[in-house]
Amino acid sequence: ECSDLAQQCDDLKDDELDVNDRVYFVTAFSGLYSPYWRNDARGLIYGLTMHTEKKTICRAALEATCFRTCEIIDAMKQDTMQ
Repeated sequence: ECSDLAQQCDDLKDDELDVNDRVYFVTAFSGLYSPYWRNDARGLIYGLTMHTEKKTICRAALEATCFRTCEIIDAMKQDTMQ
């Protein structure tokens, strides 16, 4: 089922998503590490309504992953002064 979900995420088009239905996903399943180092943080899905669709949650997960990657890259740049 995970590969099916990944395929569905790939098939999404921006015009199919309702920009007013904002869902936020925090990828902290075992803590929030670099650059925050909070091992007590927990994963979170915020903004769910009874009208939220799977594609909106999928987009939130992808956005969260990209955002965390950018945060880590920014922290690495700051640590190396580049």
